[in-house]
Amino acid sequence: MRRALRRITIVLGLLTVYGFATAVLGYLSNFAPHYVSGDYRGSVILLDLITSLPAIVGAVLVGVVSAASFEEIGTPEVAALTGLIAFWYAGSLSSGWHVARMDPESLIGWFVSVVLVAGSCVTSHIVCRNRLSARAHRNAA
Repeated sequence: MRRALRRITIVLGLLTVYGFATAVLGYLSNFAPHYVSGDYRGSVILLDLITSLPAIVGAVLVGVVSAASFEEIGTPEVAALTGLIAFWYAGSLSSGWHVARMDPESLIGWFVSVVLVAGSCVTSHIVCRNRLSARAHRNAA
């Protein structure tokens, strides 16, 4: 029971780290070069992908931290963390779950962005975990 509570606490703590990282990166992106909405001519999908960059970086950070800092974090915990991050990002990106009112191009951009954010968390966790285990095997030999 204590192990389960510890794992739940770690997952929720990592979700909080994701929220803070995404908020800080989103704020800092205000100082990056940006477009003026009246001058923008291009794909809404590309615009959604560009605006998802702070969330992708935050998800990568959480994936690396989960692999490097907590050995007890396994596949179920990473799956739960990824699901929570995807749910959080999908809800915030769709302006409160107004997915049914989105035009098709915005819906595709929304879906691709959510998949990229979730995939970046899982991928960074797997890559970091594999690198750490390879380093441990090299040091043991």
